[in-house]
Order: sequence, then structure tokens, then C-alpha cells
Amino acid sequence: MKHISAAAALLLCLTLLTACGENSRTDNPEVTGTELTSGTELTTDLTTVSASETTATQTEAGTSAPESDSTASNSQTESSAAASESTSASSAGTSASSASTTASTQKQAQLNLFEAAAPGKDCSAYIAANKPQAADKAPSCLGSGEDRTYTYADYEIKSYFENGKETVTSMDVTGQGSAAPGGLRIGMTTDDIERVHGEPETPGQYTYVTGDTAVEFLLEGDHKTIRLISYYLTVDPV
Repeated sequence: MKHISAAAALLLCLTLLTACGENSRTDNPEVTGTELTSGTELTTDLTTVSASETTATQTEAGTSAPESDSTASNSQTESSAAASESTSASSAGTSASSASTTASTQKQAQLNLFEAAAPGKDCSAYIAANKPQAADKAPSCLGSGEDRTYTYADYEIKSYFENGKETVTSMDVTGQGSAAPGGLRIGMTTDDIERVHGEPETPGQYTYVTGDTAVEFLLEGDHKTIRLISYYLTVDPV
């Protein structure tokens, strides 16, 4: 409003000056064209000033708009960041849950291994449910049946098959992924063996017999570290 009032005042002054000029020209015919030109130039200057003020006002309004847009953009960025953090937290929770499920599955598989595939037991259901990496068959010297060998990642099962029945004759733990009865694993030491089974009857020979089965621990060259665990029948399956 201040800019408009100033412009109006200038226009009023111009009008008065123009009127005075006309009176002067009437009274004094010697008024030159230069005086008239001065009035025209004043009008032009006034118009220019008014236009400049209008442009400045528009510029200020235009400057406010980007600031508003920037604020909105920052809010959107913060919202996206919060959503990203929430997604990351959810992913972490999912990963932890998956790891827990995997560990539980492995533990259950190990439990099933020693329940269903222990020496002296029928392992046909276990073999059907747990496909081996390799399977070999050969005529058996124990009878008219077959000797079968099933190879897995961390262990190997040997069985005798006859008349539809498949009896485990031995199971060898070869990798660290599976534990033998008592929780012993490849890479553990004789101290661990003695902690679970006690001292062996023959020093240096870690073989322990229980009923018709035995568990034997074969050692590395250092005579200290377990390299293979064999769990087997001490009697013929037929």
C-alpha cells in the first residue's frame, strides 16, 4: 500500500505541473519544447519506478514458494528415512528368526539321525525322508541280502538290507556339522572324550562298548584331536 500511495502522489504532482505548464504556455508563448519533454520524461520515470516495484513484489513472492517446496521436500525425505529404518529393523528381525529356525531344524535333523539311524535300527524311513548325496549297493558277505552305503555331507550310514528290512550296521561322523552321542564332534580332543565317556580301558584306544553297539574315536597324528567318529554294531545284523 505504501508503494501505491507514493505513485499516486507523483501522478498528482505531475498533473499539477502539467496544468501549470499549460498556463505558462498560454501566458508566455515563448515556452520551449524542452520544458514539455521534461514532463514526458518524468511520466516515463514514474512508470518505470512503478514497474520496478511490482517486479520486486513478484520476486519476493516467487522466493517464498521454493522455500515452501524445500520444506515439503525435507519432510518427505525424513519420512522416507523413517520408513527405511523401519524396513531395516524388520529385515533384521526376519534374519534373526530365519537363523533361529535353521538352527532348530539342524538340531531336529541330528536328533532324528540318532533316533532313526542308530546301529541296529531299521533306517528305511530315515533314508526315504533324507535323500543322501550318494548311495551304493553291493552283495553282502553276511547273508543273501545287500550291503548299502549312504553318503551325506557330515556323516555316512552303512546298512544291511534283506527281506524288506534295512538295518544300520554302522554310522561314521566325518564332518564338524554333526555330533555323535554325547555331543562330541570332529576337532574336539581326547579331554572331551574322557569328559563324556571316561578314560578308555586301553590307553590311547578310545573305544567304548555298550551292549551290542560301540563308539570309537579315531585321532589325528597328534594323538589328541578327533578326526572320525565311528558308531557301529558289535554283532552281525542277521
